[in-house]
Formats: sequence, structure tokens, C-alpha cells
Amino acid sequence: MGASVVCGVVLYETPVEDLRRLAQSVRVAGEAAGLPCRLAAIDNSGRTTDAAFAEAVPGGIDAELYTHRGNIGFGRGHNLLMDAAFADGASHYLACNPDGFLHADAIKAMHARSSQFDDFALIEARQFPNEHPKLYDCAALTTPWCSGACLMVPRRLHAEIGGFDDGFFMYCEDVDYSWRARLAGAACIIAPDAFFFHDVQDRPDSRFARWHMALSMKRLMSKWLCGAAPLRLTTLLAEMLYDAPDEALRAGSRAGQPLGHPRCGEVADFRHYFGFAPFRWS
Repeated sequence: MGASVVCGVVLYETPVEDLRRLAQSVRVAGEAAGLPCRLAAIDNSGRTTDAAFAEAVPGGIDAELYTHRGNIGFGRGHNLLMDAAFADGASHYLACNPDGFLHADAIKAMHARSSQFDDFALIEARQFPNEHPKLYDCAALTTPWCSGACLMVPRRLHAEIGGFDDGFFMYCEDVDYSWRARLAGAACIIAPDAFFFHDVQDRPDSRFARWHMALSMKRLMSKWLCGAAPLRLTTLLAEMLYDAPDEALRAGSRAGQPLGHPRCGEVADFRHYFGFAPFRWS
């Protein structure tokens, strides 16, 4: 079977204009890559109707809106779409945030990078206009972890490590996934010639986001941390959760079981707190 890509998107009260923009970019990027490309979506809010989805998706692209399963979180939503994509024969799954869109050459460039690494690497697009600040090697293109905002997962790697840990409700699941890939001997790669427009500079502060970021960090620490947590980090988490209601605590990420892998300490990086890696700019 030849290469084919399923672009998956987990929606939550996503404006129709954003969905239309992303869907159009998937169609254009798929054509530029010369690859069969399908759009798969699930709406965790349950507000996107079949009619609204059909109206947002341009002609010339195969697309499907999966049945609403409740607010199941980012990772579980992508796992559902990813499992279906690979079961249907896709060679690559491309996770995309709904508030961004692909450059016309993005799928072609990411697929080329995946082939370069024998389809055993996570491939992250380069975010634009504000590049993700974490470190990457400009020659080898390796990075300590790959952001899930626009992330290509090859079938071969998925067969080895599975999907996201669905114990994360939102945030940090991409860090955990990247570290698991590295434990399996896979690479985390930046595709600097694959652009994904994702402008997050002017987002308003959100208590909801703060709570869930802290809860996900706690799950990540429970799985990966060797030894005591840095005091500054535990203090920061307590500050982030001081006003969290019981509802958020119940719905958010829970502590997980320690992985117990002898190389956890080599892969996991908590020294840089929520950066999980040195920044390219200081």
C-alpha cells in the first residue's frame, strides 16, 4: 500500500471559520504532497452538527465527523481518530490543533522528514508566526520533545508505542508521548520547512487552562520523575491549583503509575518546568 495521511482534529466549541480554514489547508497541502489525504474530526463539546461540518469542509476532500463521546479530552480524542486511521490503512496520522492551519507544502515536508527517519520518528511542524521556543538541533533536527499542535505519527511508530496516554485530560500528553517514543529508540524531529500557522500570543489568561496544566504536570511527574520533585515546581503547582474547584480536580488528569524504566531519568526533563527543555532564546 502507498502512503496516505489522515489529518485528525479534536474540536471544542471551534468557530466554523477556523474549521473551514483548517479543512481548506488540508485539501491544498494534500494535493501539493500528491498523497491521499483525509480529514477526521471529533467534537468534544458536541456542538458541531453533521450539517455544519459538511458546510465547513471544502469539496475535493474526504472528511468525517466522528460521533460525540462526551468531553473525553485531547489525547483520548486523537487516539480514537488515530486508531481508526491506522485500522483503515493510513500510513501517517497528522494531529492538528483546530485554531491553526497548514502551509501548502507542510504535509509534503513532514512526510519527507518521516521517510528520512525510516518512519520511526515523531515529526513536528514549525509553528508560525511565533516559533515554539524549545531547543532543537538545527543540523540533526532533533528536539527533546514534539508539540502536539501539528504532529505527524507514522504507522510504524504507533505500532511500537501506541497513542497518547489518555489519562491526560489536556496538556502534557505530547511531552509524555515524545518521551515514550525516545525510550523506544525513536527520534523527535522538527521539520523546519513545514509551517503550521498557530498564533497563540494574545490568548487571555484562563483559570481553566491553568488548573489543567497543573494537573497534567502532576500526572507527568508521577510517571517520570526519579527522586524528589524540585521544590520550586511543587510550590508552583500548589499556587496554580489554589482556587481549583472539585469539579476540575475530578475531571482533570490523575496521577499515573511510575514507568520504572531505567532510562526515565535520561529522557525526562523537569529542570525547565513547563518548558521541559532549554529554550532556544534566553
